[in-house]
Amino acid sequence: MTLTLLWQEYRAAHPDGYGFTWFCDRFAAFRRRASPTFRNRHAAGAVMQTDYAGQTVPVIDPATGVIFPAQIFVAVLGASNLTFALASFSQKLPDWIDGQVRALAFFGGVTKAIVCDNLEAGVAKALWFEPTLNATFAAMAEHYDTTILPTRSRKPRDKGKVEGAVLIVERWILARLRNRTFFSLAELNSAVAELLEELNNRPMRHVGKSRRELFEEIERAALRPLPATPFEYAEWRSAKVHPDYHVEVDKTFYSVPHRLIGRTVQVRLTHRVVEIFHDHQRVASHVRRSQRSGHVTVNAHMPKAHQRYANTTPATLIARAAKIGPNAAILVERLMRDRPHPEQGYRAAMGILSLSPRYGQERTEAACERALTINAITYASVTAILKSGLDRASTTEPAKPTPAHGNIRGSSYTSEGKEERMLTNPTLDQMQALGLAGMAAAWRQLAEQTNAQELSRDEWLGLMLDREIAMRADKRVRNRLASAKLRFPEASIEDIDFAAPRGLDRRNTMALAQGEWLKTHENLIVTGQTGTGKSWLACAFGRQAARLDHSVLYVRVPRLFEDLALARLDGRYPRLIDKLTRVQLLILDDFGTHSLTDQQRFHLFEIVEERYRRKSTLITAQVPVARWHDLIADPTVADAILDRIVHNAHRITLQGDSIRKQKAPPLLTGDENGEINHP
Repeated sequence: MTLTLLWQEYRAAHPDGYGFTWFCDRFAAFRRRASPTFRNRHAAGAVMQTDYAGQTVPVIDPATGVIFPAQIFVAVLGASNLTFALASFSQKLPDWIDGQVRALAFFGGVTKAIVCDNLEAGVAKALWFEPTLNATFAAMAEHYDTTILPTRSRKPRDKGKVEGAVLIVERWILARLRNRTFFSLAELNSAVAELLEELNNRPMRHVGKSRRELFEEIERAALRPLPATPFEYAEWRSAKVHPDYHVEVDKTFYSVPHRLIGRTVQVRLTHRVVEIFHDHQRVASHVRRSQRSGHVTVNAHMPKAHQRYANTTPATLIARAAKIGPNAAILVERLMRDRPHPEQGYRAAMGILSLSPRYGQERTEAACERALTINAITYASVTAILKSGLDRASTTEPAKPTPAHGNIRGSSYTSEGKEERMLTNPTLDQMQALGLAGMAAAWRQLAEQTNAQELSRDEWLGLMLDREIAMRADKRVRNRLASAKLRFPEASIEDIDFAAPRGLDRRNTMALAQGEWLKTHENLIVTGQTGTGKSWLACAFGRQAARLDHSVLYVRVPRLFEDLALARLDGRYPRLIDKLTRVQLLILDDFGTHSLTDQQRFHLFEIVEERYRRKSTLITAQVPVARWHDLIADPTVADAILDRIVHNAHRITLQGDSIRKQKAPPLLTGDENGEINHP
């Protein structure tokens, strides 16, 4: 509800009444009389109120010159007005908890309750009667044995003390720092602390004492003592155990007992430790890695077979090969040395060791010697030597020259060609690791084409980039269509049947398909009798909008009103309204099936008001636009809604009979096949 709406209703009832400015003045005076203020007198040690100031202080990074706006956390005690202020780089959970902890340490005690704003970082569910706190915020309150009382949204009087303290901090601290330049957060906090001490020691005009004197007189003794150790910040998260018995935390993988594969566990993160809990019992604990990559694994968490493999090292493999013979040890050592990482040669080395039980140590040693002589350092070569019996032949026989033949690749294949193939796989792996699946697919396709070698490097790169762009665009469209939840996901502009006698103009439809009306935030209204294809056509336009990189959401109006009514009861209403107003194209299907109630009129007005001139809306209805005013029922609200929908809307009016009726199969009737009597 707005003052403009109230004034319009007033002028409709009193045509010769006040103008808009006088009306606003009279309304403000009435509101002051009708809304008395309750003066809350806080007992000593009862409450600490906290909030963030609206103003920020710029902090310059001396290395890069980038300016970061520092947020100012403010806390105040209810009885003495003793004030605390702290600068931080964000209002996120770590800084929010740090501000609370530092404020309690500054005051030297704990109040019975902490009244705070329902900041998203600290309050998971902002319900007035039963708010749900973030797990970390709740753990902090438990550590200090205090109570957290979040205030109502947009009700600053619920925390009037800290609202006043914020104003004082902005006037007497931030205003005095406006001409200073800060290059670190520590430097800013040092300046704030100096001015804060002066503020707390300055006598208050109406009290005759300073905040510090009043605190020492009435409030210090009323505070509860601080715990022996300060609260250690920790975040709680849920994670699912992967098939490799690890959980992902901040891009790093930490192991848990392998029996928990597939289970959901709770992860507690501090600055130094990662603790993992299952069924309220700690099952793993790791030192937190500073770098976001890699795996942290405890051997005890592995299955027995994995433990044996994990304890394998190059030294142990070479030692086992030496028991077969010196040539076997040399071959195993080269298998791991010739690869970029020794681990890549583990399987081949273990394969060589597995040959000894089958062929005996003497033959395996001889096969390794022959493989070293001909420089065939692979597991497959040693196996082939043993199978063919070449390990028993003399290695001094000179090798015969290879006859020339078209089917023989020659030395060029085993040198330059082999080198090129060896470089291809790491390049593809790097592309996949960087998320360049389209470029990798194009690389493979070009590598398999014989004429691709005639292309220049720029042409190769251009083809690969084109494939990457196409794949990303296709993935983006698929994601947008999945989130759109279209009733007819297969509907598309190309499949529209313009030959059907519905009065659908091809030129106008194809012009709308270009999407200019979406860029200018205009609306589209599709009306027609039931079964003429309104919903299908709306979904076709929705699919086209997704192709043009616009976010889309399809909802049926009757179901939408039900969801909004339920959302008001369970606290989801602000999030649902935000979702409906943020989407770039909102499709409201089946509008006007019944007259609107007061609550439905309010919901519809909220949606169209937030979307007007900001986003586009597509509405389908059986009822002509001329009758919408009667459906909304309230003349004033109807004028406001239709003014925001109709006047900047393109219209499509479908004519003719129902398509469902035309496509319906012939049914049996009594006249054609005789009467069908039921018992």
